[in-house]
Amino acid sequence: MRRTLAAAELDVAEVLRETAASDAAVAGVVAGTMAAAALVVGIVLVVRERDHLSADTPGLGVVVVLAGSATVVELALLVFDGAAVTDRRPMVAVARLLLIVGAISVQRLPVDDPLVARLPFGLGAGALATVVLGAPALGSAADVGLALAVTLAAVGGAAVLLGLLARGGARPVAAVAVAVLVLAVPASLALVPDRVPSHHEERIVVDDVVLDVTVAPLRPGGNEVHLYAWDDAGAPLAVASSSVEVRGHAATRHELFVVDPNHHLSYALELPHADAWQLLLTARVEDGPVVDATLDLKAP
Repeated sequence: MRRTLAAAELDVAEVLRETAASDAAVAGVVAGTMAAAALVVGIVLVVRERDHLSADTPGLGVVVVLAGSATVVELALLVFDGAAVTDRRPMVAVARLLLIVGAISVQRLPVDDPLVARLPFGLGAGALATVVLGAPALGSAADVGLALAVTLAAVGGAAVLLGLLARGGARPVAAVAVAVLVLAVPASLALVPDRVPSHHEERIVVDDVVLDVTVAPLRPGGNEVHLYAWDDAGAPLAVASSSVEVRGHAATRHELFVVDPNHHLSYALELPHADAWQLLLTARVEDGPVVDATLDLKAP
């Protein structure tokens, strides 16, 4: 039997504090987006000036400074936010820095060597790969494909914008700076994570036991689960033990650990790659019944 009872309302932002985006995470996405935009504009600049490319190419210094400094800031913020250096985004940031250093070094080599002349384009391809792989959320091959398509569209847009600015008489340095901002601002707005992530909230009532369940961020991979238990009057109800499992995936079954007698929690729920899941939840109330509940989850 399912019905709605008046129980204590939960502060979802507080419940999901471990999955909510921190200030450092938000700033890291903005810095990474700025670095990516600078690289995209730099790649277009290298291709446009390929016959006259040198360390003194107008606008190239702006690209290097923006991409390099923004990447350093992004890496520092990711590490400050708790990311390991071996995680995907920090590794991409390190690779981006190495490519930037490599690009600076190439400009000091003799350009009459055909191999040296091709190096900027190879470094540009590597830089383009860091733009794709550095996207904040990559959970599947489809995500990578979408990130690649958006990146290529950004390259095309940057080429058109630089051409329009050049025809309008804009100085090369100013044109590059404007192009970076035009790409970075909307991309940052689109990529910055929500302060409260996507989540599923559901209240389930079985045998006068009220269970409030929250799951976030509702995507394949690791998810956070909160379980609160109340009696039919809205008072906290002690739960001796609880477990969660994704239907059809027995290996996902595990116990939630106890935060408070009526609050159990897991950071270890692994949702398989899909866009919908059914969650099986069991709670054994102290001196009371064993409550079994089923939740239907859908990806946002």
